[in-house]
Amino acid sequence: LGYTELNLEEIIDLSKYDVDIDDIKGLFEIGYSNLSVDELVELSKYDVDLDDIQSLVTLGYKTLSVEDLVELSKYDVDVDDIEDLAVLGYVNLSVDNLVSLSKYDVDVDDIVKLSTIGYQNLSVDELVDLSKYDVETDLIVELSSYGYTNLSVDEIIDLSKYDVNPDIVDELRKMGHKDVPIRRLIDMSKYDIDADYLNEL
Repeated sequence: LGYTELNLEEIIDLSKYDVDIDDIKGLFEIGYSNLSVDELVELSKYDVDLDDIQSLVTLGYKTLSVEDLVELSKYDVDVDDIEDLAVLGYVNLSVDNLVSLSKYDVDVDDIVKLSTIGYQNLSVDELVDLSKYDVETDLIVELSSYGYTNLSVDEIIDLSKYDVNPDIVDELRKMGHKDVPIRRLIDMSKYDIDADYLNEL
């Protein structure tokens, strides 16, 4: 395999992190030859699977670095998820994009739900931000029933970020405040003005 001049520390590291000779041969066969001991150790330490590397190659990821492979494994990027994303139009995503989607638990089902209520072709950054702030599609649907449609992604994020409860719309309407701008609702929730507070005034 060409590893003829290893020092004792490197030999110990290979064994310590369960670097398997068959895995090294397998890496050679799929184009990862002449890897350093540190790279072999990193791949083993983060459970980078040969089958997954081969699947990634099949999906078009043919020139991933060891660092890329480790990042994908570290954040549990699943080959099946990459395929599902491609079906939804998210193709040729960068490693950084794939890692971000997995890191913030962006679910393919959530992307489909967003699409069905009018939010199609969202960018990866938008999907990540929506997931990061736990945006629920139910909130968007409920607010749309009050006439708040075509909200921007930033507005939706702020609605979730500041826990805007649609109940406040009913209370405001009872008080004669109709068609309150969405930003005003966000500001009210931001400063802890809710339906109970309005009822006590």
